[in-house]
Amino acid sequence: MSKSTQPVRVVMLGGGYVSIMAYRALAQRLKREVRSGQVEVVVVAPDSQHIFHGWASEVLGGIIPAPHYMSPLRPLLKRARFICGRALAVDLEQQTVLVALTGLGDYQEQLSYDHLLIGTGSYDQSNGLPGLSEHAWRLKQISSTMALRNHLLRLFDQADSLSNAEERDALLSIVVAGGGFSGVEICATIAEMLQVAKGHYPGLQTHKAHLVMVHSGQALLPQYLPEFKGLTEYAKQQLLDYGVDVRFETRLTEVTSDGAHLSDGSFIPSQTVISTIGQTLIPIPGTEHLARTGDGRLQTDAYLHTLGQTNVWTGGDTASVIHPRSQRPCPANALWAMKHGEQAGDNIARTIQAQPLRPFTYPGLGQAASMGIGKGAVELYGIPFTGWVGWTMRVVFFLIYMPSRVQAARVAFNWLTLPFFGRHFVQLRSPETRK
Repeated sequence: MSKSTQPVRVVMLGGGYVSIMAYRALAQRLKREVRSGQVEVVVVAPDSQHIFHGWASEVLGGIIPAPHYMSPLRPLLKRARFICGRALAVDLEQQTVLVALTGLGDYQEQLSYDHLLIGTGSYDQSNGLPGLSEHAWRLKQISSTMALRNHLLRLFDQADSLSNAEERDALLSIVVAGGGFSGVEICATIAEMLQVAKGHYPGLQTHKAHLVMVHSGQALLPQYLPEFKGLTEYAKQQLLDYGVDVRFETRLTEVTSDGAHLSDGSFIPSQTVISTIGQTLIPIPGTEHLARTGDGRLQTDAYLHTLGQTNVWTGGDTASVIHPRSQRPCPANALWAMKHGEQAGDNIARTIQAQPLRPFTYPGLGQAASMGIGKGAVELYGIPFTGWVGWTMRVVFFLIYMPSRVQAARVAFNWLTLPFFGRHFVQLRSPETRK
């Protein structure tokens, strides 16, 4: 790295795994330069904590307290400047980012950069379905997860108080749309909650809750197909054992305050329609012309540059990174975001050092889903695991991949003490939002 009076500034947009791992890789390779201030790292994120979405179903189910799956970002980015805000616009020619600071009204700051990393992730998708954004629950944000948890516990309270069985059963009619990892885990969590709740709510002992899983495909967890059809069948059987009404090749067509309209012409009366039908991207103004796939993800080269750029990098949900073996886009999950960020950070450091870049070659580890305690469906290095073995593997790997060791220890304590303390059936106050 050549000496200069001006430090090299790397701006990272987003507080997820892409930025965290990119910072770690860069700071490790350029330890001296970062410490001396020759290289300045600025991380811009709308919230000051990282959320480990892998535990969302356990937070919803009252196993893990919400604060335990959130890791404060500042301790993870010790030598970086952290700005709590969001990018309003990027000027690729002038190499600047306009940032609005969270909670400070119209206050804005313009940052110059030498390298820009875009890791802003994705948002819950509405697909333009009537009523979805107004009446369906979506769980990308922690406030949404906690609001849904409070909603479910209120329904339990209300159903427990009702003496009329039909009214009680109607109150606990729940629809989950989307048969991918999020939908399957959320559906299984709610089914498990209903079972456990009977010990806390005597009036629910004889209720007949109607829990419906609506999936547009022919098999749950399509990410496992075609190699691991047995895992998709295992997941389906677990939901059926819970009493879930699983409907394949069926879509939501409209959500109202009274329930869900389906593509087969049926209507399910419900106060609780949960959408996990996918994610969407919102391009930062100024980056719209960058090369993107049909679903809006930024296209990259083998080094994690956005196509056509030499100092703009990306990864995670925001990006379409080609898998080195399958030549298909990498899955959109935490593990791949971590590896993308790690590679991007290392290559940014190599660029600053004027050294050859390294292509992305990570082959993958596997995928994991939980259908409740002791019911896992896991693929590790091409080998399928189910039941307690798969479930335990999922818990262990999630603990390993949490960015904060302190928070991982707290979550491990929650799991170890669950047989003694049980679940939390307490409503926690949070913003009542579905977005």
